[in-house]
Amino acid sequence: MTRSTVADFFNSIASTYNFKYDKQKNSFLAHFFEERLKAAVQNARQPMGIVLDIGAGTGQLYNYLIDKKISFDDFWAVDISSSMLNNSSIPEDRRIVGTVSASALSPLDGTIEQFFMLGVTTYMSIPDIQEALRRIQELADRDAELSITFTNSRSVESRLQRLIASALKMSKRLNRDWSNRYVASQTFDRTTLCESEMRSLLSPHGEIVEVNYQNQTFTPLNRIAPKFSICVERQIQKVFGSNPRMMAAFSSDIHFRLRIAVMGVTPE
Repeated sequence: MTRSTVADFFNSIASTYNFKYDKQKNSFLAHFFEERLKAAVQNARQPMGIVLDIGAGTGQLYNYLIDKKISFDDFWAVDISSSMLNNSSIPEDRRIVGTVSASALSPLDGTIEQFFMLGVTTYMSIPDIQEALRRIQELADRDAELSITFTNSRSVESRLQRLIASALKMSKRLNRDWSNRYVASQTFDRTTLCESEMRSLLSPHGEIVEVNYQNQTFTPLNRIAPKFSICVERQIQKVFGSNPRMMAAFSSDIHFRLRIAVMGVTPE
């Protein structure tokens, strides 16, 4: 995948992106996004100090912190899509178009206390993820933490999504325009990893202090009957919540909280 291809796609959907997560429009996506934000924030140090949201999109995290009255000293946002940032309520002087390696972030080296990368790694190559993690170590305050999510390649949902992606891409080749606005139908590849691969990426950069298994719902049920799908998710959590292996099998996303290592020091 190339950054420009991903940026072009998100620029094209930016004006309608927030509507996807409106509870009245799509109760499943609204629930999924709320659960992701809740897990990312609930055990974070508070007040948060200086925050950097990597892949901030239309500012869902910023809005969540404001809505929940979670305090922070400053909030910076970076995203490769200028249109996504322009459709956010993040202060304009705190938006940076590009990646976490953008030179505009250099004055913040060694000062950032809370990093977030939510729903972002799926659209990054492995080398890009590794470079972002190295750059985070440079930007990090001594006691900084990173909240990051990955798409789980071995989940039931990921297997279903791969089948759907193949169908949508076929439709796109047949000039069915309705598929153009679905992520799964795009020509760029998406990065999905098993849990051990996620841990291997993170371990050189800090200590994993928390793991959350997220989104135990399945396509197309979560689109056709979202409220019932959410009930199924809660039942799975109730039955298998204490079994990490089973939760990983059912969870499309895995969230990690990483205590970031001081630059140049590899955690034991």
